[in-house]
Amino acid sequence: MDEKNNSVEQTEVPTKNQETVETPKEVKAENKAFTEEQVEAIVQRRLERERSKISKKLDGIDIEEAKQLLEEKKQKEQELALQRGEFEK
Repeated sequence: MDEKNNSVEQTEVPTKNQETVETPKEVKAENKAFTEEQVEAIVQRRLERERSKISKKLDGIDIEEAKQLLEEKKQKEQELALQRGEFEK
């Protein structure tokens, strides 16, 4: 090696399992800009879908009645635990 040319050029050789894939140097991306009104409409549609889902799940259920039933269930479980002698110390 002489001193003028002391760098080594590295090349990549594809192996049998590798494929050479050419990637485009420049990818054009479309800029999608939404107006404030369009964003509002998108958000409103999404909120309406979510509200509809929740409404369907809770259809026919009274929230206050459900809370009361859960509280009663919890009290009964505590009473049964006390009767069995399984109380927290």
